[in-house]
Amino acid sequence: MSIERRELFRILGVAALAERAGAQHHHAGNGAPSPAKLRFFSEHENRLVEEFSDVILPADAHSPGAKQAGVSRLIDLVLHYGDAPAREAWKRAMEAVDAEARSRHGKPFSDCARHEQEQIVARMAGNEGRPGTELERFFEQIKALTIEMYHYSKVGLEADIGYKGPNALDDFPGCTHPEHQQP
Repeated sequence: MSIERRELFRILGVAALAERAGAQHHHAGNGAPSPAKLRFFSEHENRLVEEFSDVILPADAHSPGAKQAGVSRLIDLVLHYGDAPAREAWKRAMEAVDAEARSRHGKPFSDCARHEQEQIVARMAGNEGRPGTELERFFEQIKALTIEMYHYSKVGLEADIGYKGPNALDDFPGCTHPEHQQP
């Protein structure tokens, strides 16, 4: 996936503004905000990435997981603005993940039970650091993007990192480490 960090920030900034504007509109009848429109993924592909990323970063006692953070929607947005070869590679890889799930469990990845999904992901992670197959390369890509998008999400920033928002300081005492003090 060849996308510059600066470009990623631009994409996520635009997405945040669009999400705020979209949050003002509601579904008729139930009062719930309308979800962000998928830009690259089909609904099926989004479910696959949502489930896969949640296997990588599940909820725990400390913080919500990738699914609650909306990581698949952020990945969708990044791929929408990414280059064509990366998008094509993701489409092929998602098809390969589903083919693997069908060959092992007779159903698409997102329809597999959690323990079946975990088995598939563990097999794909088996050669992490030295991938030899399309599935192993995809694991490394989706893992890296899942972790990065989680930490850019509102959930990741607030629940995991503890970001409290922009706060003005009345006083900044500077570094208190003795080796950094000037005489």
